[in-house]
Amino acid sequence: MGFELTDLIEDGLIQIGEAQEDGSFNRTEGENSSITVRFNIWGAENASTAYVALMNYLSSEFADGNGGIANYDLPLDTVNIQSTESPYAYKGECVFQFRQSSDASSNSPSNTDSNVNSSSYSVPEVEDSDFTFETSGGSAHIKHGIARLGSARYDGGSPVDYGAMINPREDGTADGCDIIAPTLAFSISLSLPKAWFSLAYRLAIANATGCVNAAPWGGFGAGSLLFKGVSARATWLKWTNRAGMAMRDWYWRASFSFECAPAASIVVGNTTLVKPGWAVASQARESYADPATGATVSVAQQVDIIQVYPTYDFSLLGIPMKALPD
Repeated sequence: MGFELTDLIEDGLIQIGEAQEDGSFNRTEGENSSITVRFNIWGAENASTAYVALMNYLSSEFADGNGGIANYDLPLDTVNIQSTESPYAYKGECVFQFRQSSDASSNSPSNTDSNVNSSSYSVPEVEDSDFTFETSGGSAHIKHGIARLGSARYDGGSPVDYGAMINPREDGTADGCDIIAPTLAFSISLSLPKAWFSLAYRLAIANATGCVNAAPWGGFGAGSLLFKGVSARATWLKWTNRAGMAMRDWYWRASFSFECAPAASIVVGNTTLVKPGWAVASQARESYADPATGATVSVAQQVDIIQVYPTYDFSLLGIPMKALPD
């Protein structure tokens, strides 16, 4: 070999090379294509150290550009480390293939698209998107209108300005009424590379679910858009690569759901409050005894605008808003 193994250990060096004597490369074609590559590892103190060194080597020499390890478009599936009769010398065997599942109920991608151009296939780009929306009239109970358009008294006297309260009471409260409130729900469906949903990104979208936009986003004002979560499924693709190998791969088809609620103005006395779409108007009341009758009277004293949903920077979702239709 031209060097002493013990010297490698003392210097903390590990060398990796293809195992020529065993046939370093073996390729199996067909529906379940696979590639087996064998390596010699010198200078490792134990099998665990040899494994770490080999994985570092593979990450450098066989990087697939998406944070994974692949050979001829086949992902790394298994790594086997074997000891030898020589101290500090190990053999490594790496198998590159798409893992097969015999369990029909497994979590393998379920949908299959075999109509792929074999000469130009690539993992779907993030801009491959669909946009769907739905508007409907929900109901809302309001106690203040937008403006008073006219007034008249039965006795012919001057009308009292109740500040656009609806069905006001003597105690200063209002019965209000039910109205049709506009709503807008929409979803953005994207084709995403399989490396997209990393652990960090999954945690991010979990934390974002049930949040409103902290800043204007996608044409919607701050606080008016509620993120309702993501529904994702994996889709298989089959094609033949340029090397003539039958390939299988998959990508995510994910749908991001949102609902919009418009801001509203609320008149309280001489003050107009603006309630962001997903905030809540809270009314504080005070009770006192009527000195004339002794009866307990409850009077509305204050209206507070309360934030009930946490905020999130929706730009961190990474959704390409440029892909949405105008």
